[in-house]
Amino acid sequence: MTIRLNNKCRSAFSLLELVAVLVVVSLLAAASVPLLQRELETAARVREAALLQQIDSGFEFVARRQGIIPGPTNWANAMAAPLRLATSGLLTNSAGNRRVLLVDPRFRLGPTNAAGLPFAQTDLGAAAPTNTRVLVVSSLGPPLPVTVTADAPVTAAEFDALWTLSDRAVPQNWNWTGGAEDLLLRRLDLGRLFHPVLLNDLSLPPGRYSVNGATNRILPSVPFATHLLAGSVLGLHGSDGSLQSLEVVGEPGSFFL
Repeated sequence: MTIRLNNKCRSAFSLLELVAVLVVVSLLAAASVPLLQRELETAARVREAALLQQIDSGFEFVARRQGIIPGPTNWANAMAAPLRLATSGLLTNSAGNRRVLLVDPRFRLGPTNAAGLPFAQTDLGAAAPTNTRVLVVSSLGPPLPVTVTADAPVTAAEFDALWTLSDRAVPQNWNWTGGAEDLLLRRLDLGRLFHPVLLNDLSLPPGRYSVNGATNRILPSVPFATHLLAGSVLGLHGSDGSLQSLEVVGEPGSFFL
């Protein structure tokens, strides 16, 4: 049996039906754009937070492996190779804005506790680190205010305000058009990377010590108190320079030569 379709059954959509379909599609698309935009912004924020975590880990890595802590002008160069990222990728975020490393203006780190960053450990180690706080600041919206740059250090009050800033908030004194959702902060207290070490010498002639394989030296004072980076290799030597033992600094310690 042969079935024949009449002309009405074989006809395509009418113009009115086609317009109705296009209207529905347009409405659905319009409704989905804000949702898609929010999802993209959330994904960008998650990626940026993960990279800031990597930068935090990068400070610890170069401190343990190289005995240095970089500062505002050289941190990206120091971490590019360990993190397997381009220097430009560390300095600039996905929004094309520059990430900024801010240092507490009261930061003190060095043998005499009078210096700041960058820090390179010597066999003298460091006096007790104080105010060793740094902030990595990043904006996924408008560029950061011109007052928030490594070249224009913040005041102690401004640093404290950023350090204690609530999540998803913007400093009240900023002249900035961005919103709280645009701003990301990573707080690092670099004092955690150091351990106090006490070297005692009860022998005559006096014993010697070394740090990370450097030439051994007589204690500059008895007892000798210092702070060494975690992961440092402390050598304890006899008065003739002969190596007696090696200690990897991983916690506070007191040693006798």
